[in-house]
Amino acid sequence: MGKYLYFIKRSVFLWSFLLFIIIFISLKQLGSWYVSNIIEHHNKNIITELTAHGNTLKEALDKRFALLYGLKTYIEVQLNETQGNLDLNDSEIFNFAKSMHEYSSAIRNITIAQNAIQSFVYPAENNEEVLGHNLLSDPRISVVENIKKTIETKEPILDGPYELRQGGLGVVLRLAIFKDENFWGIIAIVLDLPNILLEAGILSSKSNFDITVRSMDNKIIAGSIKEKSAVQVKHRVIIFDKYVDLIAYPATNFYYDNLHWIINSIVFIIALMLSSIVYIVANRQVYLKSAIEKASFELQKESQDLKTIIQEAPNPIMIHNEDGDILMVNKVWERLTGYNYKEINTIEKWVEIAYGKKLLFVKKYIDKLYAMNKPSDQGEYNLRTNNGNIVTWQFSSAPLGIRDGKRTVISSAMDVTELKRKDELLIVQSRHAAMGEMIGMIAHQWRQPLSVISMTANNIYLDIELGEFNETKAQEYSKNIMKHTKHLSDTIDDFRNFFKPDKAISVVKLKDILEKTYVIINDSLVNNNIKINTVYESDSEVEAYPRELMQVFVNIINNAKDALSIHHNDEATINIKVYEDEKYVNTEICDNGIGIDEKILSKIFNPYFSTKNEKNGTGLGLYMSKMIIENHLHGVIEVINKDNGTCFRVRLKKIIEKLN
Repeated sequence: MGKYLYFIKRSVFLWSFLLFIIIFISLKQLGSWYVSNIIEHHNKNIITELTAHGNTLKEALDKRFALLYGLKTYIEVQLNETQGNLDLNDSEIFNFAKSMHEYSSAIRNITIAQNAIQSFVYPAENNEEVLGHNLLSDPRISVVENIKKTIETKEPILDGPYELRQGGLGVVLRLAIFKDENFWGIIAIVLDLPNILLEAGILSSKSNFDITVRSMDNKIIAGSIKEKSAVQVKHRVIIFDKYVDLIAYPATNFYYDNLHWIINSIVFIIALMLSSIVYIVANRQVYLKSAIEKASFELQKESQDLKTIIQEAPNPIMIHNEDGDILMVNKVWERLTGYNYKEINTIEKWVEIAYGKKLLFVKKYIDKLYAMNKPSDQGEYNLRTNNGNIVTWQFSSAPLGIRDGKRTVISSAMDVTELKRKDELLIVQSRHAAMGEMIGMIAHQWRQPLSVISMTANNIYLDIELGEFNETKAQEYSKNIMKHTKHLSDTIDDFRNFFKPDKAISVVKLKDILEKTYVIINDSLVNNNIKINTVYESDSEVEAYPRELMQVFVNIINNAKDALSIHHNDEATINIKVYEDEKYVNTEICDNGIGIDEKILSKIFNPYFSTKNEKNGTGLGLYMSKMIIENHLHGVIEVINKDNGTCFRVRLKKIIEKLN
């Protein structure tokens, strides 16, 4: 009996303790549920009110942006009427600004900055110090960046909030103005921010919660952050490319005010919890297991779908990581290269097979891909396929993030071999188009040595007739003939080498290429009384196809020669200068002619566009020059009118920059 009672007491104790725990947990969960629901309902009302305030704030700013566009339209009309000679001291501008200022509250001032220099301000009182201020030299980096942004995008910019020079907190609405697509200046409206917030009803809100206004850079515009507050409601207001957060802090004492309601519900909760606890736990376990299995299945399916898409993609695709492992190559990659995945399952194997002697250069460039944070193009590379063919692929890559603890990249390629061959064919056609002029150059270079050889032969004949021919004269005449014969042979080699196609890219110095070019065209320049000056300030090396680069220089110098032979009053001169900057080795070729008409300056690189109709220009020379420099050598070619002449600049990346 004693043991039975002990067992019963123990059971009662255990069940009592269990019941105590159930009641305690039930009360706590019920209280939390109650508070959460009340606060959620309360927060919905707050969000509704914050949304209304946000819409009112946006409407207030939109009205001011409308005024800014009105000022822009007015300035553009005035610019057209005055043909760009707008007098900012004109009374009409003053009256227009005055009417804007009086029409809309919260406008502190209106400014016009011609060429980004503050030239007009209304009202002038207490704003004199802004006149003459260059916005592009403003010490505030954000101001300069926003000025440049509105110039580039032609879109309005909301700047601030700032502590205004006139005192108080404000924001600035700015917009760039253009005349005939050329930047003319900046117009701006400075708004009193507290006035705007007051108009939006934010500062004068009569709700039972406090509103704090915070900018996108976490600056508090109005109100204050309550760090210890357990509950806060936030609404974001998007204004162009910026936003502000409206944060509300409601009361949170609902739990204690309604505790009696929870106590009166204990009986119901006890009965409900005792019958439901097992079901809830078991059901939750089943639900969790089902959800995990479903999520796992969907993830596997998506992964398989992605692999299928990559495998069946029309372009070559490779996925690789920073440890040098190639995780995947698709079918097109294997088909075009002739290598299967097992042969190229590491970056080291791939670059050794495909790039040969260039493997170190390519491997170093691939290693740098893992540090990128956005997609980028890598340009064109020649690689060797399994059957020994050399093909050209254009690569681009994008980061895939961290996979199994390693930075992973996806690289895709496009086979541009045929396009390159077509480009090379155009280059050959361009050279052939210039062959007529080249033959003229050869004829001019041969004329003098042929005359000397003919004269020497005549002297031999006369000496024999007069009986004065001897061994000494024979040696002298032979040396003279051999000397000029060698000149004829060298001329043939120079022009033959010019017309040979380049088979491989080389490391060259621009001085060497220009000197070889000078040998080909020198006699033509001398024949046209054109002087050439060269200045070499850089000895850095670049990667180039030598003959293609010579073709570019021949095209540019021949164009300068043709222009100078028609239009020059003083001494005709071509100045060539080679210099370098941080990334590029630059070659400037300038003449002292009359320049190129600005109306056609932007067209001279177009195919079949020529300014030499009277000389039967093909219009291919400069087009091919641009294609060689930008497509083959990944450089830049530019042209401007300078000092009453034309100046071409060819920019090629230094070897060290390519490695970096």
